[in-house]
Amino acid sequence: MSESFEIGVPVPLEEHHTVIGSKGDQYDVVNPNQPNMEWTCTCPHYFHRKTECKHIREVKTKLGIK
Repeated sequence: MSESFEIGVPVPLEEHHTVIGSKGDQYDVVNPNQPNMEWTCTCPHYFHRKTECKHIREVKTKLGIK
């Protein structure tokens, strides 16, 4: 007797979102899609401080993530 199972749709390891900054610069915000990994952004704020920036907050808000 064979077992039946369903193969689900794979979840990508990370999602990339393009955000246009207040001065027109383009930044890449990365959602890691993994619980213990942190979001990242290519903006100067994140690069220097390694803290959540307004671009990450904007993407989270649009995705309905708090």
